[in-house]
Amino acid sequence: MDQQGLRDIEYRCIQEEQPACQAACPLHVDVRKFMGQVRSGDFSGARKTLDRTLPLPTVLGRVCDHPCQVQCVRAPIDAALAMGSLERAVLQATGPASKPLSMPGKGKRAAVMGGDVSALTAAWDLGKKGYAADVYFPGDAPGGHLLELPPDLLPPAALAAEIEIMGRMNVTFRPGHALDATLLDRLRADYDGVYVEAVSAPALGLAKADADALTLALADHEGVFCGGFAAPGEPLSVISLAGDGRRAAVSLDRHLAGVSVTAARERDGACPTRLFTTT
Repeated sequence: MDQQGLRDIEYRCIQEEQPACQAACPLHVDVRKFMGQVRSGDFSGARKTLDRTLPLPTVLGRVCDHPCQVQCVRAPIDAALAMGSLERAVLQATGPASKPLSMPGKGKRAAVMGGDVSALTAAWDLGKKGYAADVYFPGDAPGGHLLELPPDLLPPAALAAEIEIMGRMNVTFRPGHALDATLLDRLRADYDGVYVEAVSAPALGLAKADADALTLALADHEGVFCGGFAAPGEPLSVISLAGDGRRAAVSLDRHLAGVSVTAARERDGACPTRLFTTT
């Protein structure tokens, strides 16, 4: 049998397909495993499931807009499982975050323009992968619109703790910068790769159409990736911003490693699933 025939057979197997809730999450949190751990009272295990996937877990776990609930297969029966509320309960029960394991330094540097969720996610992931990441942002403190959230939803100490952890992951924060074309040109010259967060850099006038839909590469700018676009008239989706940051970090990692930026990325971000769950 030829290779295409084998692939056709493989495609008919759906055992590796994700549940609908996990597929709907731009970061692909293992919702089904998390729910099983909560149900059995294993809050420590549930926290590890979140920490394994989420960047800035004590922040995103509190403010995520949980698109997974919309796809919950229980919704037609009675009500979707309350993933958002359970995430917050687990975080409150398990305490502060710990520094995630990071890979050894790779000797390459990436610049991140922006201080909101997608920029912080990109820097978090790049730091974990062993790159030195410098985050340039306007103002005095990173966080973007997270700084405007009510403290009962996101305690300032939770964000401050995650920023402190990032400082121990080879991430350096550089406040007080105008995110404009002049800075972008300088960063392109000084760094091995650059991520630009559109919502934090309105002076650049970047639109979603300017970025490749799969890799977030910026057209005609080698080594520059952009994401974190705000939909006009709609509130910012925290988890969508984080999804852009993670996708950009994958692209930057591959670009810096000199390998294909596009290969095997069909499941990046929220994606469809063929898995059928009988209820």
